[in-house]
Amino acid sequence: MTAAWTLVTMAAALVIGVLSGMGMGSAGLFVLFLTSVAGMGQTEAQGLNLIFYLCSAGASLFLHAKKQAVPLRIIPYLALFAAAGVVPGVYLADHLDALLLRRLFGGMLVITGTQALLGERLFRRRRKETEEK
Repeated sequence: MTAAWTLVTMAAALVIGVLSGMGMGSAGLFVLFLTSVAGMGQTEAQGLNLIFYLCSAGASLFLHAKKQAVPLRIIPYLALFAAAGVVPGVYLADHLDALLLRRLFGGMLVITGTQALLGERLFRRRRKETEEK
C-alpha cells in the first residue's frame, strides 16, 4: 500500500465518519468504497464496516448524550435485540454466496434510501395533519 493510497483511504474514512456522525447512514457508503474502490470482498468489507461503525457510533453517542438528545432508557433494549441478531447474521453472512450477499446489501441500501427520502416527506405531512386537528 502506497502513501498516496493510505491518504485516500484515510480521507474517505474521515468523510464517511463525518457523514455517519450527522446521521447520514454512511455504512453503505463505506462498504461501497471498500468493495468498489479498495477491491475488498463483501464479507470482509462488512466486517470492517462494523468496526468502523462502532468507533463512529461511539463518538456520535457521546456527543448526542452530551446534548441530552439520547433517550437512555431504550439503550438496554436496543443492545439486547442487536446482540440477539448477531449470531443469525454472522451465520447467514458466512453461508450465503458473496454475489447474493452483495445484491441483498444493495437492495437494503435502495430500500432504506427510498424510505429515508419518502419517509421524511410523509412524516412531515402526517405531522401537519395531526397539528391541524
